[in-house]
Amino acid sequence: MSMSFVTRQKSDMADVTDKVLCYYVNSSSELQILRIQGPADFYFEKVAFSQERLLFDAPHGAVLQVFTQSSADLTQQRIPCEQLQVRESSVSG
Repeated sequence: MSMSFVTRQKSDMADVTDKVLCYYVNSSSELQILRIQGPADFYFEKVAFSQERLLFDAPHGAVLQVFTQSSADLTQQRIPCEQLQVRESSVSG
């Protein structure tokens, strides 16, 4: 099991409060290209290996594009980053 953390760039540090922390798992058996463009100067692109887990920051309202290449075709999935947002949960024991 691998977990990747995408580091923040200096330009990203100023507006951390305007972003959401997201979690994505490539549950396919294929490589995937993950991409977010905009708003403003925000750009994110990463190759996700099969079963790789990723934590990354994204601006509010951003959409993650997931491109998966199989032997037959190329598929694209669009996921609103709010659906991938990490939420705090309390564990009582």
